[in-house]
Amino acid sequence: MILLLFAAALTGQAESCHAVLDGDRIQGRHLSLASPRLAAVATELAIGFAPAPGLKRVFTPGELMRLLPSESTVPRITESLCLEWPMREPTAELFAQAIQESLAAPGAQVEVLSFSRSKLPPGKLRFERSGISSEATITSVGATWRGAVMIDGKPRFSVWARVRILYESERLVAVEDLPAGKPIQEGQLRLAIVRGLPGTGPAPPESLVGMTVWRLIRAGQPVLLSDFQSRVVILRGDDVEVTVQRGAVLFRANVQASSAGRTGEWIQVRNPDSGKTFRALVGGAGKVYVP
Repeated sequence: MILLLFAAALTGQAESCHAVLDGDRIQGRHLSLASPRLAAVATELAIGFAPAPGLKRVFTPGELMRLLPSESTVPRITESLCLEWPMREPTAELFAQAIQESLAAPGAQVEVLSFSRSKLPPGKLRFERSGISSEATITSVGATWRGAVMIDGKPRFSVWARVRILYESERLVAVEDLPAGKPIQEGQLRLAIVRGLPGTGPAPPESLVGMTVWRLIRAGQPVLLSDFQSRVVILRGDDVEVTVQRGAVLFRANVQASSAGRTGEWIQVRNPDSGKTFRALVGGAGKVYVP
């Protein structure tokens, strides 16, 4: 018994804790809400930093008296004061609703397989798409989606849920294997109804001819707009016009591209008369520059 009393004295343990915290800072209003004896404390009085959600902050009587202004009319404090966050139990329904809002697709079905069990502080649950562990499996066996409780506009409390998303929409699909870096040819893409995450509407396949993907995409797989790189405007072997600037003088000549490139990239070009190869900057379709 003596040991328990000694431990309580060391930790400043209060008899009960008051769930009144709601932000990064503890202010006078939180003290007033927790104890009628502190009702006269100025509402905006800065007391200190709030603990992380799920933790407690215990003020000893002496600490409270030192924090209050010297002219304070608060009666003498004789008991410790414990403050904490109001916490709520997590539920599958709560996570499903937050993920549904993130998807912004009324027809999407969210199946919550498991989720973090820690109690949640007040605030909005948010799940960004970047928190998905695997978009490739989230529509089949499921994937972990990491999110956070937003407090004062900032992610303050991490959460996770393992979910499966059931959704079908019209998407771009590869008709055949699409190697990385090779320009798309007509007929290599088609529109089809497939299972996948909601996204922006698909672009017409013909509008993507000449563009390249940054990864290998197998035949039959959906193709995302994020898979595409900017359009290749010069192909290897193309005849292009080179402009060379030397001071105020401009020289123009016809050369041949030795490599493909996009606007803003450096490529190798060859002078057919001299046979010399040099680097030039792609300025657009059929045009390169040597600054």
